Amino acid sequence: MTGATKLAFALDGLIRARTKGHGGEEYARKCINEIAEGIEELTTPTPTPTAHTSAMKRYLLFAGDTYYPHGGMHDLRGDFFTAEGAVSQAQKGEPMVAVSGYDWWHVIDTETWLVVASHDRDEIGKHAANLA
Repeated sequence: MTGATKLAFALDGLIRARTKGHGGEEYARKCINEIAEGIEELTTPTPTPTAHTSAMKRYLLFAGDTYYPHGGMHDLRGDFFTAEGAVSQAQKGEPMVAVSGYDWWHVIDTETWLVVASHDRDEIGKHAANLA
């Protein structure tokens, strides 16, 4: 029963109890409690779903410098709708840093939890992205 319906029935019961003497004092108290419950249901805000923009995007970029890794989630650089967007950001590197790109980076697909793209400057002969 919705708050509005509960409120209507409770008010009707309270009026009957008062005017015709039906149910007595106990019935009137029950109706008053139901009125309070109906009002609470009507005035309690219903949670709204969060906007899509606040949800995590599918691809995560972990990146850093070989000599100064932060470790674990501290190396998370952002989330992206596409793997290409994450790779592009990885190749640009941090804003306000003189050297472009990171020493290493991994792009993780959150649906499969696999590394879908990676790069490591310290590996001999690998200076471009390895797309899986």
